Parts: sequence; C-alpha cells; structure tokens
Amino acid sequence: MILACISDLHGNAVALEAVLRDIDARGIERVVCAGDVVGFGPFPNEVIDRLRERRIPTVMGNYDAKVLAFPDKQKAYKKKKRPESYRSFKWTWESLSRESRDYLAALPLSYEERMDGVTMLMTHGSMRSYRDYIPASTSREELEYLLAGHAPDLFIVGHTHVPFFIQRGTVCVAGCGSAGKPVEGSPDVSYMIVRNAGGLSGEVVRVAYDAERLSRALIESGLPAVFAAQFRAGTGH
Repeated sequence: MILACISDLHGNAVALEAVLRDIDARGIERVVCAGDVVGFGPFPNEVIDRLRERRIPTVMGNYDAKVLAFPDKQKAYKKKKRPESYRSFKWTWESLSRESRDYLAALPLSYEERMDGVTMLMTHGSMRSYRDYIPASTSREELEYLLAGHAPDLFIVGHTHVPFFIQRGTVCVAGCGSAGKPVEGSPDVSYMIVRNAGGLSGEVVRVAYDAERLSRALIESGLPAVFAAQFRAGTGH
C-alpha cells in the first residue's frame, strides 16, 4: 500500500497541480484529501474540478462548511469575523459554481476504507468535530477521545497545516500538512506519503510551486492582499 494524503488546499490550484505532478512522478496512484478545499485562494472551482476529475476521496473541512453556511450566517460573519475573513467567505461563496456548491455540500464528515488489510479512517479534524486540532503532540488518551470509539490502523487528519506521522498505541496518525496554504515559514506546500511495508510509515514531502503566480491571481480576483502575503511567506492560518 502506498497512499498520498493531501489536505487544506484552500483554493490554491497552482500548488495543487504541483503536488499532483509530484505524486504522479512517484508513481503513486492512490490519493485522499482531508478537506478544506476552498477559502483564501482564488481558484475554488478549479481545485474542486481536479478533485472530481481524479476521483479523490475527500471529506468536509471546517472552512468548506463555513463557506456553505455563508448565505444564512453572513450577518453574524460580518459582525464577528475579521474583515478579510468575511471578504474571503463572501467572495468564495459568490464565485463557486452551482456544481461546486453541490460538490461541497455532499462531502462526508469522515471517510473509511480498508486497503491491503489496513483500516483507514479520515476526517478533517477529529471524529467529534472538524474544528478539532490533532497535532503531533496529541497523547494516546487524547487520541482515543477524539476518535470517539473508532480504532483504525491509520487515522488521516488535516486542519493543522503541519505534516507529521506518529503512532499512539495501535493507531498511526498521518497529519497531511497543507497542499495549498503553508504556515511553517516557507511558501513550499506539503503532503504525506503513507506506506505499508511490514508496518505503516509516513514520509513528509514538501513541494515548491509558483507562489508569485498564485499571489498575482489572488490580488487580481479582488481577494484581500494580506492573503497574497501569507501565501508568499508561508504564514497565517
């Protein structure tokens, strides 16, 4: 079993294409996505189109859910959220095609599959909430709580934007990093390769992409310029 795990694409089709090229060059055929497909970046429809074209199993992320809720919660968002965040939710919702909205609305909260004898479970945050963060420092006790009674061999998560691979008890946790909006101080994006060869192991892969091209498109779209600076620097979440 060789599996590429991506997450937190955030409307960055330029980075996604670079990541998919890297995955293809390694001969990896199986890809899964742990959510947060849209938000911040200027290419939400293009990202969704690629996921659909490649039939990549994907779960709902917290940002995806917030964008879908925008029509009903726009007054609350405008009152409570930072101005640039409100503009991002508004712009993304208005820019999504009907097909893209339907795709996001149909995303499951979790995805489960058995691959070559390995039980795999994927969520954006935890089995309790897509808002939950599961970092590399998560203890065995914390993980058991966040799994809410599930005990997969491999638990794939997103949301932190920081890639990692840990084992807690019998469960291996693969944090996908971010294939769209890095936060580690570099514009390079990241994803995780999981292998099963006498036991599960994880490899963090970092991929350079044309962040300047993405930034130019973002500014031209009318999205807040602060996001362009975040993409270029690899900061902000």
